[in-house]
Amino acid sequence: MSANTNASMNFRDIIKNSPLRVFDKSIGGLKNGQLGVLVSRSGTGKTGCIVHIATDALMQGKKIVHVSFSENVKNTIDWYREVFKQIAAATGKSSEDVYDEVSRNRVILSFPSSSPIESVLKTISAVMEAQGGDVSTVILDGYRLTVAKIDDIKAVKDYAKEKGINIWASVTPVRKEAKINEYGIPDTIDPYMDYIDVLVGLKTDEKAERVRMTIAKADGKTDLKSMKVSLDPMTMLIVEN
Repeated sequence: MSANTNASMNFRDIIKNSPLRVFDKSIGGLKNGQLGVLVSRSGTGKTGCIVHIATDALMQGKKIVHVSFSENVKNTIDWYREVFKQIAAATGKSSEDVYDEVSRNRVILSFPSSSPIESVLKTISAVMEAQGGDVSTVILDGYRLTVAKIDDIKAVKDYAKEKGINIWASVTPVRKEAKINEYGIPDTIDPYMDYIDVLVGLKTDEKAERVRMTIAKADGKTDLKSMKVSLDPMTMLIVEN
């Protein structure tokens, strides 16, 4: 059996046993044409969480476009390397080998936070065309959703439908007057709920030494529901409770 076959088997085992299977089951999966949002205060671990979601897709052979609205895109790359390091430990391969093998299907783009969403989507389309049109997931990391125009969010949702992809966005409350509930979800996200298919709030639980994750919307329902996964504050990766 070749080394590549062994690696593929290891990836299959990791995918099968990943806490993200619990995450997916909790939200009913984010389907093509849908928009999922992770929201919390700054510094809660959204980027690590969303990179974990992206890496899980990459290990399944899917192609990803990761759009960072941060001025420090190196932080995003470092998160990927950290997740790949965890994978390498499980596969017995070097972290660089895993990084090279998995990241070939990933493109990272960087935009100023003030960039018009039309320009962002146009660039993503160009990348998708260069990738042969088979990109499955787009990440909008640090998107200023809570100060966006309703038409902008509608454009994002329509884009997901048009391209047959799913889009994950990580969002930090921007407005100073935002009221944030006990689940880490700001009231300033309310006007956009019609266009969000999955909404997950993150909130640090210092007593439990975990970042708790709560579903605020999934499967068309807006009932609050604690997830059976959380973020490990040491690695900021998704783990089972």
